Order: sequence, then structure tokens, then C-alpha cells
Amino acid sequence: MRAPGIEIRPIREMTGGATFNEVFFTNVRIPHDNVVGDVHDGWRLARVTLGNERVSLSTGGALWGRGPTAMDVVDAARAMRTRGVTLDADVRDQVTRLYLRHVLLELIRTRTLVQRLAGAEPGPEASVRKIMADEHGQDVMAVGQRLVGRRRCCWGRPTPSCPAK
Repeated sequence: MRAPGIEIRPIREMTGGATFNEVFFTNVRIPHDNVVGDVHDGWRLARVTLGNERVSLSTGGALWGRGPTAMDVVDAARAMRTRGVTLDADVRDQVTRLYLRHVLLELIRTRTLVQRLAGAEPGPEASVRKIMADEHGQDVMAVGQRLVGRRRCCWGRPTPSCPAK
């Protein structure tokens, strides 16, 4: 990555940190010993790599699998109902939509996994799932915060025992 013609530009997040980069290649020459795979087969290799990344990054939880899941939010809503808290129709609708999208994402994930186990490369559904999962994660956080409060949702997973705020 230090060869002449390779330019790496950090992508700054709103926190100021940079965990991802843009990489530009301009007339880069790679020694034959450093070639991965076959010569002139880089685009196919890049597609496989990106497809696998999309599969691995689109896990069930918000924040790439490290935050609450839709099922955590559903469980929190059930626990609130058990404690006698009546959720308004809008919140019930949002929780229902989270659950349905969760099931849909799991079905797409299962289909992709079956294809991978059969030796096929990830198809376009892996990209669709990645896009859907990002939006879904944002919705999980928004509904979770509405149910259990921002602090609880951001610093720990909402759980049935978590009090609503």
C-alpha cells in the first residue's frame, strides 16, 4: 500500500475519527510476486470480497451486530405491556414493522448462506440485505430509544427488565 500511485484518504466521521478509507490507484505497478489470484482477475476478486463483506456486516443488531436487535426491542415492548404499560398504536406499529423486517432480513441471510455453502458467490441479495440492514439498524435504535430511553438503548441492550424512560 506504499507503492507509488496509491493514495489513501481517510473518511472522517462526525466524531473526527476515521475507521474507513478511500483508496485511489493511479498508474500503479505491482510486482508479480505481490499479485493475488490471476493477472487481470482483480475485479472478480474485488466483487467476491465486497459480497462477503456485505454478508458479514449485515448482522441482526444495530451498529453491525454490536447494538440492540429488533428482537431486543420486541422483548422490551412485551415487558412493558406485561408491566401494564399501554403502548400507543404508532409505537406498536413501529415494533411490528421492526419484527417483520427482522424476519425478512433473516430469510435473505439464510438464502445467502445456503448459496455460499453450495459454493456460489454472494449474489445481489447480499447487497440488498446490507442496504436494508443499515436502515433497519437505524430504526431499531430509534424505536428502542422511544421505548426505553436514549441512555439505556445506547449504552446497553434494551431488555425486558429495563424500565421505560
